[in-house]
Amino acid sequence: MDEKIRSLRLSFWWSAAFSTLLDDAVPADAPLAPVGRPETYSPIFEQLLARPGRRVPTGPGSALSLELPWPHVGVHWFWCRYLGANPIRKVSGQLAFTGLVPFRRQPSPARDIEVRLPAELELPADTRVRCRGEGWYFPHMVAFGITFDVESDVSLSQMGQVCFALRRDPVSVWAKRAPGRTLDAVATDWLGRLLVEALGERNTGPQPIADPFSILTVIRGEVKPEHQVEDGSEVHLALEQLGRWQPGPSGPLSAARISSKDAHPRAPLLLGHARSRVVWDPARFSSTGLWARRSSLSCYHRNSFASTLQTEALLAFASLADERARTGRIPRVMRLCESSVFKRCAALHRGAPHAYRSKSLQTFIDAHPAKPAMNGIAARIGEPPLP
Repeated sequence: MDEKIRSLRLSFWWSAAFSTLLDDAVPADAPLAPVGRPETYSPIFEQLLARPGRRVPTGPGSALSLELPWPHVGVHWFWCRYLGANPIRKVSGQLAFTGLVPFRRQPSPARDIEVRLPAELELPADTRVRCRGEGWYFPHMVAFGITFDVESDVSLSQMGQVCFALRRDPVSVWAKRAPGRTLDAVATDWLGRLLVEALGERNTGPQPIADPFSILTVIRGEVKPEHQVEDGSEVHLALEQLGRWQPGPSGPLSAARISSKDAHPRAPLLLGHARSRVVWDPARFSSTGLWARRSSLSCYHRNSFASTLQTEALLAFASLADERARTGRIPRVMRLCESSVFKRCAALHRGAPHAYRSKSLQTFIDAHPAKPAMNGIAARIGEPPLP
């Protein structure tokens, strides 16, 4: 029996940072100016927390509204750990603000996107691709995310073709008003919209768009009974190409491995590069696996998505604060947040007992260009730097 992939989840997020709402003088016409001040952010957050599932309009007569960044049902493992509260309803608005907790946009962005995979992929007729977009407003950043859920019955090679088509092929992602655009073009458009919604058109300048962060998780599939991931194996090559987003030969497995448990030959494997993660866990996604708990893979994927985006928010804040420090003045609200931002980042980096513990986050921070800026905050507040 060859490897067969029956269900996978592929997510991307893009972000753009700014200091506009944290400046000492905030533009009066910035629609989301209240999100950049603790005294106005806190009542919104606490109002939402008191009534899970509620939404707060961004302004009188606005079609847009804010909601909490986590669903109103279920356990939110990353957020409980990040905020140090379980149940999460005990969190204060002030604590959430200094921790840079975002609000999620409603309605969800990119609801008009539909996916059409190229016919030349010769996929099974019952292949289905569901797509959902998300948007977030942070006090200092906006982010756009998109997740594809693919249900099919494909080989490892076909899995790679599907993922590359979704990532790069202009035929694969359609916005009904402008068909044939690539995923990057859709994301650039939506980041621009989110910036205008947060800051107002007059206060929005050109923004450099960073490469997206991607997470791929195989949710359901079958593998050979003797399956092992070894250097140069078909599985290694397929996963590595989807981590680098480049076809062709790959480096040694050890170079991209972030974590792997060695308790059994079909051990879980997390591969990654600076802007990607690939999750391969046959013990959970296979019907004959030791645990076969696919829901846990979905939860792991979501927690990885949320935790990496939030860590990006902490590091983006550090970059903004570093820029201001070099010009000689850090705005009051940024100074208010610096200690919380550094301590949360440090807890994630070292895997503190009370924090969300993930080797992936430590690797993400170590590879991030803003790590020196985070250590600049450490110097200003008298804390040891990140190693």
